[in-house]
Amino acid sequence: MVGFALMWTFMVPSHRRTFYEHMTMRQYLTDHAWEECTTCDLGDGQDAVRAEVLYHYKKLYWPPEEKIRPWIAAGWPMWEKEETRPQWFTGEWKRRVL
Repeated sequence: MVGFALMWTFMVPSHRRTFYEHMTMRQYLTDHAWEECTTCDLGDGQDAVRAEVLYHYKKLYWPPEEKIRPWIAAGWPMWEKEETRPQWFTGEWKRRVL
């Protein structure tokens, strides 16, 4: 605690806002996980991260529909093919998302 307090005290005040930003869980998943992350427990790549967001979090926290629907529409035909099917594209995942 003391170390954090000292760091905060000696930090340039104009840079403090870049160190911490308050977000709701939905904001975090929409702005950070959905758009920026590229690795997760389900695998590597943005598709795996997005699949994990939809599978592991309640719908209350999901990004807005206007972000989810285009991603699913663009990826679904490719994911259905046996040779390009990701490991996370299971019947359980489909039931959860649809």
